[in-house]
Amino acid sequence: MGKMRRSVAGHLGIDGGGPAAGPPRPSARFWSSERRLLLGLLLFFGLPTALALAALVVLHQRGAFAEPNTLLVAVLVGLPLLMAVLALLAEGAGRTLVRRVAEMRRGTEVMATVDPARRLDVGGGGELGALAGEINRLADRLDEARTGHEAAVARATAALALERGKLSAILDDLDEGVILASTDGVVTLANARARELLGSATAGMLGQKLFDFVDEGRICHFVERLRAGGHSAERFSLDSPGGRMLRVSMTPYRDGPGALVGFVLSMREGDQARGDGDGPVAAGEVDVGRLLSAAREHVRRGGARTVIEISAPPGLRVRAEAAALSAALAHSLRGLLAQGRADGGAWLEARPHGRLIEIDAGAMGAAPIAAIEDLLDAPAGAGGGDRWTVRHVVRRHAGEAWAVADGMRVMIRINLPAAGPETEGAGEGGAAALAGAGLRSGAAGAAAVPPRPDLYDFSFLDLVERHVSTADRERSLLETPCVAFDTETTGLRPDSGDRIVSLAGVRIRQGQPRAGEIFDALVNPGRPVPAAAVAIHGITGAMLADAPPIRVVLPAFVRFAAGSVLVGHDVWFDLRFLETAGTALGLPALAATSPVLDTRLLSEFAHPSASDHGLDALAARVGVPLRGRHSALGDALITAEVFARLLVLLDRRGVRTLGEALDVARQGRSGRAGQRRP
Repeated sequence: MGKMRRSVAGHLGIDGGGPAAGPPRPSARFWSSERRLLLGLLLFFGLPTALALAALVVLHQRGAFAEPNTLLVAVLVGLPLLMAVLALLAEGAGRTLVRRVAEMRRGTEVMATVDPARRLDVGGGGELGALAGEINRLADRLDEARTGHEAAVARATAALALERGKLSAILDDLDEGVILASTDGVVTLANARARELLGSATAGMLGQKLFDFVDEGRICHFVERLRAGGHSAERFSLDSPGGRMLRVSMTPYRDGPGALVGFVLSMREGDQARGDGDGPVAAGEVDVGRLLSAAREHVRRGGARTVIEISAPPGLRVRAEAAALSAALAHSLRGLLAQGRADGGAWLEARPHGRLIEIDAGAMGAAPIAAIEDLLDAPAGAGGGDRWTVRHVVRRHAGEAWAVADGMRVMIRINLPAAGPETEGAGEGGAAALAGAGLRSGAAGAAAVPPRPDLYDFSFLDLVERHVSTADRERSLLETPCVAFDTETTGLRPDSGDRIVSLAGVRIRQGQPRAGEIFDALVNPGRPVPAAAVAIHGITGAMLADAPPIRVVLPAFVRFAAGSVLVGHDVWFDLRFLETAGTALGLPALAATSPVLDTRLLSEFAHPSASDHGLDALAARVGVPLRGRHSALGDALITAEVFARLLVLLDRRGVRTLGEALDVARQGRSGRAGQRRP
């Protein structure tokens, strides 16, 4: 019967495999689909019927139907059996036809949307094979036209780049920093002096948001003043990430009709000692014990009667602006006292952690983590008006701050670089202290990679759905900022002591990955890295000896991903490791603070007939090259590219908002949830 199915499928011209068909031969034109279909129907119905009739004749000649009841039984049994055979044959041929058509449709869609280099591969001749050939030829024509267009664009871009280079060369000779940006803050040109003043001398700024380096509120305020048309230029001051004051002039540039489309910032470094209350003075080395004492005095002058204990080993020093940092610590402690018990005691404690100094401001009591986190973003009265918060002050000192609560105590924990040469030039967020593995990969091949745990853990979706707001659900996927991320670990089971050794992420804006906006950090796991894990990701214990611990890296990543949707492939696996680390630090689960999407579940919705939704197969299906596979940064970049192409396919299927994407991901519970992923 299997041979009969394949024979009928072949007559219909839908055999799989082989290259796409070329121009039809004369014999192929004679054996058109109509004639093949007619022959197939004859085979479907005529052959089994003829066999059944022949069997009846033979049985009649042998006298098997001498009794009327025997004939009746033969008809009652034989007819349903004949119908079952016909139905089975029709179902087999129909399924083959539908599968081939579905493959052609999926391949054509990918070719037309996200991977123009793909070509169909449906063999067997006939109209379907010829159709595949014509589609491939049409794609070749489009590719030729696209190549010509791209060549013209490349020539124009090269000419524009030449002019930009001339302008950049002129601007780089200036003592002033100069930045050109659009009204939404995207930098289109920045000279070397501007990059130096804003702490991006090596990383560059082209295409990034200006608001990642300077205060967004102040820039937007003066942009609106320019838009109103009251002035031809605006002059004001800005805080640089390095703690310096910048004197800034903002000049508009407009389109033909006169609408504001962007602005030019020219900036010079102002006096370090500020008399306008706009920021701290220059930082110096400060004894941590004296810093904590100053913070305690701030709290006492505010009227607090609680006993505040101070603990700091002698000799601890940080490079800090003492007034701003002590005011931020005092603000933290006052807020914690309001959350906890006023008579329960409070403390300010500092201790060394390698090249870092960890400071706790704590009080006895209980409060939700979210309420404590709010203290970090409330005005701290540290010299910057309403803009200066605890988080802002700590970041300016290249540190991290987060909330901790264990049911009996509430704390704000701050990590700061210890005073020393390594803190010089550290930019906002302490990025200089974090180093990643890049695209390093030690995997010898996919076969060397063990499977992740069998059962897909959907609990993160439950957590996301409980916390995502209605407003977030209605946000457009294309306009929602996202961060694709990945981890490399010592093993597969965090509950058995396995830990993260590398954490990386890449931002996605307007549906496109930003290769220049990445987070990449090695993490010291505090335990040996097994040889089997090193063989996969190539990260050795020696590479991790000087890497910061997760208590430093995770808060930095949380800040990098703040306000974004988290995207991963089999993301539940990475979330389990991050949640284990976050719980130890008193941080809330990421799925409770950020929406999360999984490219595996989105792939199952976009391509339900595909048999493999692993990252390798998915990337190949949508035309994303595999580079740096089995490194955290490499897999994050691949996931970002895959997600960008899935967005196009989801849009074609009517999935355009975050809520709709979460809904289709939830449908994966009844799909291939237990599949393994390499």
